Amino acid sequence: MRVLKKINNRNRSWLSLFSTSLFVLLFGISSCITKGEKDIYAGYPLPDTRVEELVYRPYKSTFSLWSPEADEVRLLLYSSPVEGHADRMISMEFEPATGVWSVDVDENLAGSYYTFNVKLEGKWLGDTPGIQAKAVGLNGVRGIVLDMSETNPEGWDRDQLPPFDSYSDAVVYQIHHRDFSISSTSGVEAERRGKYLALATDSTTNTYNHFTGLSHLKELGVTHIRLMPSFDFYSIDEAWLDEEVYSWGYDPVNYNVPEGSYALDPENPISRIKEFKEMVLALHEAGLRVVLDVSYAYNRNSKLSYFDRVVPGYFYRQDRAGEYLMTENSTYQIATERPFVQGFIVNSLLHWIEEYHVDGFYFDELALYDEETIRKIENDLKVAKPSVLLLGGSTPIPPQKEMPNIKGIAQLTPTFAFGLRSNPNDSIAESFLLGEGSWGPTVKLGLSGGVLAEDYVKDSVPEGISYIYDSPAEALNFLSIHNGLSFTDYLKKEALQLSYNNEVMRLSKLGFTALLTSQGIPMINAGEEFMRTKSGSYHSEALGDSINRINWDQKSVNIDHFNYVKGLVRLRSNHPAFRMKYGNQLTQNFEFITGTPPGVIAYRLKNHANGDEWEDIVVIHNGSKQAARILLPEGQYITVCRDGWINETGLNYAYGATFVNPQSASILYRTDKKVYIAPVETEDEVEGDEVEELDIQLDDSIELKLEPAKSVQPTIPSTIELKSNKE
Repeated sequence: MRVLKKINNRNRSWLSLFSTSLFVLLFGISSCITKGEKDIYAGYPLPDTRVEELVYRPYKSTFSLWSPEADEVRLLLYSSPVEGHADRMISMEFEPATGVWSVDVDENLAGSYYTFNVKLEGKWLGDTPGIQAKAVGLNGVRGIVLDMSETNPEGWDRDQLPPFDSYSDAVVYQIHHRDFSISSTSGVEAERRGKYLALATDSTTNTYNHFTGLSHLKELGVTHIRLMPSFDFYSIDEAWLDEEVYSWGYDPVNYNVPEGSYALDPENPISRIKEFKEMVLALHEAGLRVVLDVSYAYNRNSKLSYFDRVVPGYFYRQDRAGEYLMTENSTYQIATERPFVQGFIVNSLLHWIEEYHVDGFYFDELALYDEETIRKIENDLKVAKPSVLLLGGSTPIPPQKEMPNIKGIAQLTPTFAFGLRSNPNDSIAESFLLGEGSWGPTVKLGLSGGVLAEDYVKDSVPEGISYIYDSPAEALNFLSIHNGLSFTDYLKKEALQLSYNNEVMRLSKLGFTALLTSQGIPMINAGEEFMRTKSGSYHSEALGDSINRINWDQKSVNIDHFNYVKGLVRLRSNHPAFRMKYGNQLTQNFEFITGTPPGVIAYRLKNHANGDEWEDIVVIHNGSKQAARILLPEGQYITVCRDGWINETGLNYAYGATFVNPQSASILYRTDKKVYIAPVETEDEVEGDEVEELDIQLDDSIELKLEPAKSVQPTIPSTIELKSNKE
C-alpha cells in the first residue's frame, strides 16, 4: 500500500537541514530513517538495465516509463509542442518485475510530440515528457521524437581533445551565458548575445579593439569553462524572450535537455541541441574544455516537478512523518541514496558526456549527495571519460559536523577566499588583504591546497569546516563566485579609494597572485580578471542585465590588470611547481619561510618541484601596508613578478634578500645563469583610475645587488569615454 506524503512548505533552519543532509551523507541512512527502520520505497521493483524512455528508429519508436505503483499509464501523441489536444492516446503495458511501462509504435514518429500520463489511485497526475526526456518543445512541457544524429554540427564526429591527466593542471573560468555576451560591448552580433552561439563566435572585440568572448578566453589561457546551469529550467518562460528575462537557472525541469532561452529559436527543438553542440565544438577547437554546473540534489517545486507526476514521493527525502525535507533555500532535497534516483543521476551525467561531449561537472550543494552515489558518479564517469573533471561546492554546514572529505571531487574552498578578502557575513571585515596578519595561517592552508595545515583562524569561518585535504587536487580555490559580491566590490567596500592611492588595484593583483600561484585548482569568475563590478550588489540574480552583464569596455580601462592576470595564468601553465598533484610532493618540496613580518607570507618551492625547470622558486605575499625585507636562500635570484608587473624572462636580479612593497607580491627563482633583463612592455589603457606605485624608502645601511625593473608607463588617452554598464 502506497503511503501518501504530505508536503510541508515551512522553511527550516540551515542547522536542521545540514544536520539531516550530513547524517545521510556520512552514515548512508535513507531519508532520515534510523538504523533498523525500513525505507517504505525499498520494495519497489527495479530494472536491471538503463531505462530509455524513448528509443527511436525510422520504422518503430519504443516508449518506456518507470512508475512501479501506477494503476495505468498512457502515451499521448501530439502534432504541436504546446497547444491542442492529443492526436492519439495509447495505453502502455506493465512489467511487474521491473516496474516499467512500455509500448511500441510501429511507424516513423519523427517530429511527433509526446507526453506520459500516470493514473494512481483513480487520479490522473498530469502530463509530463517523462523524467529523462532528451529533446523537448517550447518550455519543455512535451517531448519530441528526434533522430539525435540530425542535431550534430559538421565536424562533430571528429571532436576530440588530447588527454587531460591532472586536476591540478586546470584553470577554471565560470560563465553565465547571458552575463558573458548580452552587452553590446561584447562585440557579438545582436542575435547571438546571451546565447550558446555567443561562445562559438570568434574574433569579437570591444569598443577599443580588445578581444572579447571566445577570443578573450583563448587570450587569457584558462583550460576549463564552467557553464552555470544550462539544462532546461523552470524560471524563464521561453515564449516571452522579447522581454528581458534573467535567471541563474538552479531550478531544473528537464535534466537531459539544454535550456531553450539560450537558443536562437526555442520553439524549434533542434535549435537548442545543435547550438549547444556548436558551442562545445567551438570551445574544443579553441582548446577549452566544458564543465556543466548541475543541481541534482534539490528541486525548487515538487508540485510542478515531473518526478512526483511519475513516481510520487520516491525522488524526495522525507522525515518520519512523511513531510518533504527542505534546504535552507526552501528547495526540496532529492533522495540521491535511493537506487533509481542514483541511476537517474548517473545516466543523466553520462548522457551529457556521450551526446554533448561535456568534459566535467560542478555539483551544486555537494553535501546533500550520499557517499555511495558520489562514488558511483566518480567511477562510472571516469570509465566513460578518464579526463573528466569533477568539482563541487556546498553551503556551510552546522558547527557540530565536519565537512566530508570526498577525494574524487575537488571541493570549493571558501576558507581561502574568506582569509584573503573577508567573510561577507562578518560585520567586522578582517582579512589578509585588508592587513590583518592573524589570517595568515588560513591563507597558508589555501596556498598549500589544503594539505599543509596549521592552526587557521576560525573567526568568521563556520566552525568545523577545515577543508584539509590529502591532495591539492581536492581543493577548488576562488576569490569570488556568482553568488556574492564580485572580488572588486569586496575590495571597494573595505579598501581605501583615493584618487592618488589605487589600493583596490594593488590588492586585486595581490589576491590574483595568491589564487593563481596556490596549489590546487584555481577558478576565476568571469570578468574579474579585468576588475568586473556588479555595483556593490551581493545577491544579484533578481537585478537582471543592468547589474549582471559584463561591460567589456572595462577590460580596456583595466588592461594592465588583465595582462597581469594573463601573465599569472601563463606562469602557472609553464611551471608545474605551482601544479603539484599529490600531498607527498608538497611535504617534500613546499616549505614556508619563517620569521616573516606580520602580514607577510613567504614560501619556497624546491627540488625542481613536480619536474619544474626552475630548481627553487620563492613566492612572497605582502598584505601589510609596510615594505618587507625577506631573506633569500643562498644563490642568485631572478625576480619575475614584482609590484604588479610580471615577466618570466626577468625583472631584476636579487641576492641575499629582496624587498617587497606594501600590498604586493614577488616571485623569484634561483639560477646560476646570466639573464638579460628586458624593459617591461605595457599596453595603453583607456581613461580610468590612475595607477601610482608607492615610493618606498629603503634603509641605506642595507646593501643589496638589485637591478631595478625598467618600465614604460602607459599613455592614458584623455578623450575616451567609458560606456556605462547600464545600457
